[in-house]
Amino acid sequence: EVALSWDLVGTAEGYWLEVARDPAFARMVVSRWGLLTPGFDEEPFEPGQYYWRVAALDSSGLPGARSAIWRFDVRIDTEPPYLRIESPRQGSILRDARIDIIGESEPDALVFIDGVPVELDSDGSFSATVEPAEGENSFLIVSTDPAGNQTEKRASFSYQPDKVAVIHFDDGLPRLAFHHFLTANDVVALGGETVADAQMLVLADEQEVRSSTYADQTGRFALNIPVRAETENFLMSIIAPSGFTSNVEIAVSIDNLPPEIGLVEPLPRATSNQLLAISGILERNVTLTLNKEEIRANYDGAYDFELLLSRGPNLLEFVATDAVGNVTLEQWVVRVDRDPPTLDDHSLSSVERDGNALVTVRVFASDDTGLAAVAPFVVGVGDHTFTGYLRYNRGMRGYQGAVEVPLEFVDDIALLQVELQDHAGNIETFEF
Repeated sequence: EVALSWDLVGTAEGYWLEVARDPAFARMVVSRWGLLTPGFDEEPFEPGQYYWRVAALDSSGLPGARSAIWRFDVRIDTEPPYLRIESPRQGSILRDARIDIIGESEPDALVFIDGVPVELDSDGSFSATVEPAEGENSFLIVSTDPAGNQTEKRASFSYQPDKVAVIHFDDGLPRLAFHHFLTANDVVALGGETVADAQMLVLADEQEVRSSTYADQTGRFALNIPVRAETENFLMSIIAPSGFTSNVEIAVSIDNLPPEIGLVEPLPRATSNQLLAISGILERNVTLTLNKEEIRANYDGAYDFELLLSRGPNLLEFVATDAVGNVTLEQWVVRVDRDPPTLDDHSLSSVERDGNALVTVRVFASDDTGLAAVAPFVVGVGDHTFTGYLRYNRGMRGYQGAVEVPLEFVDDIALLQVELQDHAGNIETFEF
């Protein structure tokens, strides 16, 4: 398909076109007389070399001077044009906001980059500036030769502008502050997210590389850092694939002390109330369970609740666990006793002392939860009464006390009343 055209002659009434295989026009291929327009594309030409000329015709149909002879070649070209992308290299990581795509193609080809035409130098080289988007970029370069054959290539690269890397540590990591982490031993395990494929270096004092790792394609990372002091500071360098480096300061402290249960008051060994009030204060990041049920504390760590107990012994097991796994376990047995002490026996005896009688009072009692240390008593001597306190004697498993009365009334003395109390708070008054 060959299109021939020539300049318009204003006074011409038509044109005479001649196309031949030789410059002498002895081997004529096309001779068209009376063409009305300055152009011809009506016949296909076989591959080969051709010569052509044209003359204007006047109103009488006579030709004027012939034009100069022009030559053209017809070739069948099915080979795609040469195309090479010199820069940027495939898969490269670039940091500049404007990127030059540099390449080379056949000098007579038409080159487009993402549909935008590019001017070629005489040797076929070209250069075009593009503005990439952050992240992965791919620009389509198409070269088309005069025969319509095409070659396509892509300039693919990653654009990562220089900016401070953001690092997010996992929320569940034990810590004292935002970037101050805790560990129970001499190694701390950290994880989180940052720039995809970034290299991460953990530097201690004097630029010692204490640990290193790489983030994966999604930016996830995990690393273990040896800790050599009770509290140690580190500089974490995040090196993006582009080479740009960001630094984050972190601190790590070793916490191997078990947490405290934090009870405001110790629990009683025995009580007569089946509702037991329990209150305390927890340290930060400490979880507390009672018989495997978690105790919910307020924002300030305080907890306060009532626990329903059963009659008899109740085992209460508290387990406190801090953020790094240190554990404290404490157990109490609280007995619910609603029964008052039992009076088993009592006796009085006396001895003379300084003209008076020293009367010894003994009371024998028993209780499952134990007896109080003292027991008030009242003795009667004639028309008079005397009060005092009996002291519990663990050896005799009973109470004993003494009161001094006039010697003449010693035969008229009697125990009138004693009040017994157990450790659960149950009280019983016995009268005689």
